[in-house]
Amino acid sequence: MNEPTIQINDLLEVDNKVNLVEAKHVLVEGTTSGVPDGQSVVVSFSDGTTTLDRTAVVREGGKWRLSSDQWADISLFVNGNINITANVSNLQGRPAPEASKVLVLDAQLSDLSAAPIQAAINQVPVVSSVSALDLARGIDVNVDLSGLNLSSGDTLRLVDATGRILAEELNPVSDGLNTLVISNQRYPLRDGSNELFVELLSLIHI
Repeated sequence: MNEPTIQINDLLEVDNKVNLVEAKHVLVEGTTSGVPDGQSVVVSFSDGTTTLDRTAVVREGGKWRLSSDQWADISLFVNGNINITANVSNLQGRPAPEASKVLVLDAQLSDLSAAPIQAAINQVPVVSSVSALDLARGIDVNVDLSGLNLSSGDTLRLVDATGRILAEELNPVSDGLNTLVISNQRYPLRDGSNELFVELLSLIHI
C-alpha cells in the first residue's frame, strides 16, 4: 500500500506574495498521492496569532484546490509571513506528512492624496509608495507641475514598475494640482515594489 503524501504547489498567488486585494481571496492548490478521490484536505492559514481553516477535495489525478467558496480571506491577518499547512488522510485514516508553505502578506496602508508629487522635466521616474488598499478603494493622486513650461498635447501619466499605465491626463496644468484617479481593482501591483512612477510626455520643452 502506498503511503499517503500531500504537497502544496510552489507558486501561490503567482509570486508567493499577496497585497490587500489578493488577501481577500487566497487560492491554494496542490497534489496528493496514495489518497483516493473525494478525500478532504484541510488547509490552515496562520499569522502566529490568528488561524483560519479551509477545506478542499482531492480530485482525479490526486489534485486538489480550494474552490471559490473556500478561498481564504486573510486581509485582517498581521502583515508578514503567513504559514500555510495542508493535511489529508487515506481511507484507512493514515495521515500524510503535513505539507507547508510560507506566503508573505503586505497590506500596509498609505495615503498619496495627502501630499502632491512634485514632478520635473526629464525627472523620470518620480517614485511614491502606493498600497493595495489604495488600489482597491480607488485613490486620487495629486501631481504638481508648477514651474514647468507645458505645451498643448502634453500627457501626464502614472505607471507602475512594469510600465503599465494606471492613469493619464491629456494637457495637464502647471498653475495648479493635476489630480489623476486610479480606479479600484483593475490595477493591482504584482511586482512587489508597490511604487508609482510619474511620466510627463511633452512635445516641446523650453
